[in-house]
Amino acid sequence: MTLYGTNPWELPICYLYAVYSITIISMLFTFYAAYEYKQDKKGLLYFMWVFWVIVPPSWFSFEYFYIFKEYGNATDLELFKYGQDIASKVWLSVVTIITTFIAQKTNVFLDKDLNQQNRDDQTKPKR
Repeated sequence: MTLYGTNPWELPICYLYAVYSITIISMLFTFYAAYEYKQDKKGLLYFMWVFWVIVPPSWFSFEYFYIFKEYGNATDLELFKYGQDIASKVWLSVVTIITTFIAQKTNVFLDKDLNQQNRDDQTKPKR
């Protein structure tokens, strides 16, 4: 039972292989860039975070509405939904890891807490 046929060179399968390859390469690049974080590259990290937050859910929608609906087998809808469910959970864990890693590397939470503490110190009356 396959969703898009058995020939690996048919168009939908080639799309999927290309997307999976790009996804793995992008994920490795994102983790490497976050690991080798430099202060002057903060914009790149934020861009990659936005990429990971927006692109995979868009792909899930595209895959359903434009690939599965046209090339998929209607009897395999439950199998497709199961695959989408697993993929969305993997996506959520990747985004969570990237968010945590970027927040730790950029001290985004620490900076906010320090700024709040500085403001609190400035507004307190001096004794």
